[in-house]
Amino acid sequence: MTARDLSVVDRLIGRRHITERGCWEYTGAKGVGGYGLICVGKEILRTHAVAWRLWVGGTEGFCVLHACDCPACFNPEHLFLGTREDNNRDRDLKGRHVALKGSANPNAKLTEQQVCEVRRDFARGLSQKVIAAKHGVSRPNISRIVTRKTWL
Repeated sequence: MTARDLSVVDRLIGRRHITERGCWEYTGAKGVGGYGLICVGKEILRTHAVAWRLWVGGTEGFCVLHACDCPACFNPEHLFLGTREDNNRDRDLKGRHVALKGSANPNAKLTEQQVCEVRRDFARGLSQKVIAAKHGVSRPNISRIVTRKTWL
């Protein structure tokens, strides 16, 4: 291990909260899905993958998966290697890949009825800015709806 690696180890350990289940939850920055993120050199990497490389070894093209199902955990004892297919299967079995559509998606700002209204208004010539104001959403949101990039 180089001095640079020790610095990363120190930063990981310094932002570690040990839970009752033995997870080493990263208390620093987190990304999509709650995965810990750490800057190593000029790269921002997921903490569990960095921890695996530091304490166990290389990944040789494999994914680092969580046995504990805690995305912020970087305890090497809770991690294991798997293929991309293993990772996808593990994600699906744990219910982490639920693509909720329409207003069932918790991030949805509009209902299906409102989306239909947006498209009708746009077809009648109303500007995206006016439609956005009418529905209390951003103009880029309206653009994605009328171009069917969202709400297909």
